[in-house]
Amino acid sequence: MKPVHLKRASCVLLSASLLLPLATAQAAPARAVEAQVNSLPTAAAVSGKIAAIQPSDVKLNKEKALAIAKSYVTLPAGAELTNTSFRNRDNWRSFPEWSFDWMKKEENGRGTNLSISVSINADTGELTSYHTWENKRDDSNSGQPIEREAAAKIAEQFLNQHASAKKSQVRLYDRHMPNEKPPLGNDVRYTFRYARVANDILFPDNGIYIEVDGSGKVTSYNLDWNDKITFPKPKETIGEDQAAEAFKESANAKPVYNLPWERYNDNQAKPYLVYQNPFEYFIDAQTGEPLKQDLEPRSADQEPVPVTNGSLTPHNSGGSLSQEDAVKLTNKLFSLSGYELASVNYYENESRSESSVWRLRYEKEGTSNEETSYVYVSLDAKTGDVLSFNNDMIRPLATESGKTEKVDWTEEQIREKAIAALKKYSPSIASELYLTDVNDRREFERGDWVSIHFHRLIDGIQAASGTASITFNLAKGEIEHYDVNIGSETYPNQPPSHASADEAVAAWWEEAKVELEYVLPPIREELIKMGKANPEDELTARLVYRVSTTPYEQPYAYHAETGEWVSLSTGNTISLHRVKPSDIEGHPAEKQLTLMYEYDAISPIDGKLMPERAITRGEMIKMLMITLNHGRFYPERYALDKATFNDVTAGSQYFAYVEAAVQSGLLSKDAPNLKPDETITRGELADMLVRALGLHKLADYDSLFATNVTDISEEERGTIAIITTLGIMSAQDGKFSPDLVVNRADAAVAFSRFLEKRNELNLGQAPSYMY
Repeated sequence: MKPVHLKRASCVLLSASLLLPLATAQAAPARAVEAQVNSLPTAAAVSGKIAAIQPSDVKLNKEKALAIAKSYVTLPAGAELTNTSFRNRDNWRSFPEWSFDWMKKEENGRGTNLSISVSINADTGELTSYHTWENKRDDSNSGQPIEREAAAKIAEQFLNQHASAKKSQVRLYDRHMPNEKPPLGNDVRYTFRYARVANDILFPDNGIYIEVDGSGKVTSYNLDWNDKITFPKPKETIGEDQAAEAFKESANAKPVYNLPWERYNDNQAKPYLVYQNPFEYFIDAQTGEPLKQDLEPRSADQEPVPVTNGSLTPHNSGGSLSQEDAVKLTNKLFSLSGYELASVNYYENESRSESSVWRLRYEKEGTSNEETSYVYVSLDAKTGDVLSFNNDMIRPLATESGKTEKVDWTEEQIREKAIAALKKYSPSIASELYLTDVNDRREFERGDWVSIHFHRLIDGIQAASGTASITFNLAKGEIEHYDVNIGSETYPNQPPSHASADEAVAAWWEEAKVELEYVLPPIREELIKMGKANPEDELTARLVYRVSTTPYEQPYAYHAETGEWVSLSTGNTISLHRVKPSDIEGHPAEKQLTLMYEYDAISPIDGKLMPERAITRGEMIKMLMITLNHGRFYPERYALDKATFNDVTAGSQYFAYVEAAVQSGLLSKDAPNLKPDETITRGELADMLVRALGLHKLADYDSLFATNVTDISEEERGTIAIITTLGIMSAQDGKFSPDLVVNRADAAVAFSRFLEKRNELNLGQAPSYMY
């Protein structure tokens, strides 16, 4: 055996994010067949009867395509062509495509000032996509962003100009779009979806997408279209009312436990019962029969099958496994003849287990005809349960005729083998798992495989976490992938009192709209590669009824215990039909108060916003952090942070906002208490807003500033001079009144002016010292 080096790692999880320009991110769609034009192969035959089209086979060569692409855009001086690519037609897009990317560097040559991407149909020259991104750090435009209505007209003009032939075949469709909030700042993007229609019936799988920014510039256009689709005219279809009855009759609502994603690592968070959307299927428009998403008949749900009716003996019960023990257990459980142990890693408190985890990697050197094979195994160090197993050594067995041999297992045999595997490999976990999903069988390039899925059930109710998935490769009848993940959350001894399934269906139906539309049966990529599907083939759409529910900015569910709608990510109660508080209509600060209300920066009390009510320090900090983050604040990022103040602990509604403010340098952490429920003064608000602008160090030089304000101290001079000169807050008759308590209306006005001035001064990104 080769020497193995033990690596000990803590449970800290690191993630990396690449902050890419918008156009860079948007201009890189998944391409079925894409290559740099200068390195395209001379021949591109693929398996089966499909042959890839070469650039020489299309009507427009590279030079002609480039000239047409340039006609769609105005390239600024200094923009250079950086990439050219060609994409074949496929079953999703019936046309070949040329794509060109331009970039303009900053003067120092380091960063990117502008990027533009244009794609065109390689046969017709039609614009198929357009994306642009511009670095606006040096843009001094301080104008207010345009409203959505104005942006819609610009999108319509662009559609008329660049897709006039398809305009009559699309319809603006916004049923999927939640009510748009008023913009925070100038960085605004309005998205418009024009869904394809055929025979005056929606075909939402195809369409045109246009994005317009706050300055009125089209920043993105995308044509998602396939001309090789036949749309049969509706004949003897059931009516909408009959479809509605079919949906309600076949809906099968079941409560499930939910643990909000944003509080998943919060030990104080408790799972609660919800009913998720029970109408996520189709009704055949001709027969009235329910269909699954793949358009196969939707059979009645099977009762969950327990993996075992009693507890099983664990692999280990005498303390944590040593490295030697983990290796011995792995060799006992799996057939690894010819493999050598290549590495062992040990992880403390890994997320998928309450204890530590051993991870082992085995290698088998390949011969001249085979590649090196690998096997990966993860073990719970406490129980010895196998948490994951990945085997890439399985290869299809080809016969002399060239066909792949497969085991001939029945569905029942596959289920039995999956259950036996869980008992053998993960006995401690097996008693909590139930077979709930039907088999997912697919044919693919290397042979058939089939996946079986299990869920953790608590008193017959699906838990918030806990799954198992086993994939058999039928070429040799062996497990290729095995994965078990059981959560650590706790559950009540018996399910809490909750709404019935009928009540949940009725609640969801209140938010439902039945729509007739065309859909395409799914096309497996594997079948295309095997030559069993051809991009040249005509596709036939199918008429179905679908239920669309009230759109919201976050996934949501019906709280089975309270009867309210809740966000699945936060667990907070939401309003699907937000009603503007009645006590701000006609108020001088109505616009500013509405802005803060829409972003939950100011919370209503008994349905009223109470503009004259004094704002508290906690409310003000929440408002500030939501404003600084353009309305996108994620409290879960601070769930594991240690509390800075004794009176703002993890259970406080202000905890995440306060910790974010501390980390941003907006709050001093010298005092032991913050007193979040106390009111805030004009002087305190001014200081925080100047800090948020990144100007508080300048304010320290109070001798730089001349001001007519007479009721401030020398320490406040710089701050008050900045905040009044910028017009964010004002003085009356030479008095700023720094000790006067701020009400909600005045705070909303100050924050609105703060946003305007931050954009005008190009302070959209907070200074680095704030982080």
